[in-house]
Amino acid sequence: MTHSCRRGAAPAFVRALIACAAVGLVVGGLTPNVLAQDDVPAWAKTIVKDPDSPEMRAYAAQRKKRLAFEKELKKLRSDYFRTARPPEVRRQAIEKLKQYTDPALFPSLVEVFFTEASDVRFALLDHFAAQKSDEGDTTLAWIGVYDKDKSVREAAARRLKERMVGKDAVPNRVQWVLYEGLVHGGEDAIAASAGLINTLDIVEALPMLINAQAGRRGGGGDSAGERTGALAYIFVGTQTTYVSDLTPVVSENAVAFDPQVDIVNDGVLLTVLDAQVYVLRGSVRRAAAEMAERHAGLSTHHLGWNVPAWNEWYAKQFVPVMEKKKAEAKKVTEKKVAPTEKK
Repeated sequence: MTHSCRRGAAPAFVRALIACAAVGLVVGGLTPNVLAQDDVPAWAKTIVKDPDSPEMRAYAAQRKKRLAFEKELKKLRSDYFRTARPPEVRRQAIEKLKQYTDPALFPSLVEVFFTEASDVRFALLDHFAAQKSDEGDTTLAWIGVYDKDKSVREAAARRLKERMVGKDAVPNRVQWVLYEGLVHGGEDAIAASAGLINTLDIVEALPMLINAQAGRRGGGGDSAGERTGALAYIFVGTQTTYVSDLTPVVSENAVAFDPQVDIVNDGVLLTVLDAQVYVLRGSVRRAAAEMAERHAGLSTHHLGWNVPAWNEWYAKQFVPVMEKKKAEAKKVTEKKVAPTEKK
């Protein structure tokens, strides 16, 4: 857990530090146990994990193993990929990478090798898909959302789609990656997440697609969010010059004057103090529209970019249609079961 120590935040930081100490969280290499577990407030137990819990022990062991293997992976990259090598040598190195099947090492494989050439990255995509595991699918989802190369994102999405064929539901881990990309990702990640949500037919995410169709970007201020002044000035008017002062200059048999000229501004001054850019995301809107048409047979063209109207449509039209379909499917199932029970 990290805290930003800024002016005026000391009391909150101290309370958090006491909470950390209360559950025995390691802070700065020390493990203070000021309070007994029974004395820890309920809210502190929910936000601070006990390092002795099975989950935290498993995470620590996994992280330790990953850090140890990262050195081995970096050496492999240096020996086989950092300099020009014959194709056969590169193929042998790629086969070596496929020996790393422990899910704890998947993040390291992505971090170390996804700056390499496309043959290495595509081979790793095949490797993750070949694991036929939730961890491998989650890694494909992460690459399909966040990788900087569009071709790699699309390749990961294709493999993930193939992996989901025949499955009753998309794993929760994969859904979490897509939701995170849709809510907190950049524009490329948002578009990729929306495309995967539509491709994998995660209908539960339709409300998130609706609200992600339009977003705000930018604004006045520095990196900390503090306003640093006007963004721009627009002046419409006329400028008139006049002599505001006249200084005589006298010499023998000669007289002259040194005038001081000023300007009078007459008009309107528009000061732009802040600005917001609204982004309309066509890819997200298409995904939401296709999902609505596919599941409920409803058109959404009349809704345009009106997000409140979309939300009202979802609550008053889409949800009732889906509930009706669910009820009808339940009746069909009951009719099929009833004759069997009579026998």
